[in-house]
Amino acid sequence: MTARDLPILFSAPMVRAILDGSKTQTRRLIKAPAGAEWLMDELPDGTPLPLRQIGWGEYHPIQCPYGASGNRLWVREEWGTISVLDPLPPRSIGRQAPVHYRADGAGSGRWRRAFHMPRWVSRITLEVLEVCPERLQKITQADLHAEGFDELGAFAGAWDEIHGQHGPESWAGDPWVWAIRFRVAEVRQ
Repeated sequence: MTARDLPILFSAPMVRAILDGSKTQTRRLIKAPAGAEWLMDELPDGTPLPLRQIGWGEYHPIQCPYGASGNRLWVREEWGTISVLDPLPPRSIGRQAPVHYRADGAGSGRWRRAFHMPRWVSRITLEVLEVCPERLQKITQADLHAEGFDELGAFAGAWDEIHGQHGPESWAGDPWVWAIRFRVAEVRQ
């Protein structure tokens, strides 16, 4: 399988943790394609395997949207340019335009959502080292530190801030997640 470059969103605090070397893991919800039912099974060695239903009694493995070991992830984060470029959509901003990042705290123009960051603006590229499906609450103390947190309560609170405090995607819901271990491959200045 050929390695691919894929986008991944991170908040400003998590970008700072990546840049200072304290974040080397992330957890993302396992989601089946729209309209598909899914379940967890196990490989013969006990490794969890998420499956999506294709037809009656027919299931296929769900691939992690962030790839597998060897893939590269380019980080999407909140960003901006000079205020004179604020009216332009990202696709119309020239590659020579000055760029600043919310994680760095400085900037003169409006902040643009991470989701709308073009590849050329991304300054951080990560290499995926390992991807494992697991329950969210299976996180260990070492994993917690690799996520950039010191306390479980802070991690659970940050999770619920993104996914809601109630329901199957919340910390209490203990959803299945992709545990993605990575290293920083490149940081452009």
